[in-house]
Amino acid sequence: MTGLRVANMTPTPIPILTAPSSYASATYDPFHGLSESEAMSLKAFRAEHLATVMRGLTGTALDNEDEWTNDECLLLFLKAGKFELDVAVSRLAATMQWRRDFRPTEIDPAVVAPHCKFGDQFLTGFDKHGRPIMYTRPKHGYLHNKDPEGSIRYSLLLIEKAIKIMPKGVTKLTVITDFEGSTMFNGFASAIYLKFLNILATHYPERLGVAICIRPTWYLSFLYGVIAPFMDPITKKKLVFIKDASQSASKPPAMDNDEVGGWRDSIFEFVDVDQLRGEYGGDHHFNFDYDIYWEAFTKL
Repeated sequence: MTGLRVANMTPTPIPILTAPSSYASATYDPFHGLSESEAMSLKAFRAEHLATVMRGLTGTALDNEDEWTNDECLLLFLKAGKFELDVAVSRLAATMQWRRDFRPTEIDPAVVAPHCKFGDQFLTGFDKHGRPIMYTRPKHGYLHNKDPEGSIRYSLLLIEKAIKIMPKGVTKLTVITDFEGSTMFNGFASAIYLKFLNILATHYPERLGVAICIRPTWYLSFLYGVIAPFMDPITKKKLVFIKDASQSASKPPAMDNDEVGGWRDSIFEFVDVDQLRGEYGGDHHFNFDYDIYWEAFTKL
């Protein structure tokens, strides 16, 4: 019958870590869409302040520091600081010093490998804007709680790798979280969430494109109550919710407010079918295999 799509049902352990060529932007211009005053702030950031920031840093430079001082990154810090130049400069200086001290690009794989083995946090696929997709499943959080520092380091390594595979012109990632089976008793410890969110907000500004919550449970209401006071209003608006057809008609109350991005009818509003995991209706039937995934992931 005309119009019917033949789905790809072939399972694969190979993650999608390269964006389709159609998502690449060969003519990216960081000044596009900026007002005259915003463009002047970006130029002033580079011409008048960047060198001073870099001279004030201590410790050994990281290999990729130029990737954090290009116009794309400077613009992220300006946007996070509401284009107040002094705020953006101060935040960049703090982040560059943190990167030299914490050294997120040099995280020891042996330290975080056990967290990858749980198979509940990984990268595969890209959304409609070419943003890498990170999948998470909180119901296994209790496994990570035994080593909170290692858990945070693994999450940061995921973000670092996601940034590395972003096509030219893409500066954000998409997070898809499946809350099925998640409770207060098996989820991540609140302390882990809060520490991770603090690092994310402070040192990875404007990196979240959208956070898609699938099959949200009442645990999400509890979690939101814990972390919401520490979230920027703009970040809250990036939280969207998609209810599985098997769920009851009731919705977690914390998700029905004007602070968040609200309920959406379909995840395909955000992700093309060939990039979405089969579990959620897509054609990418990715079955996590630690050995195969880890080899591909660590080569990025």
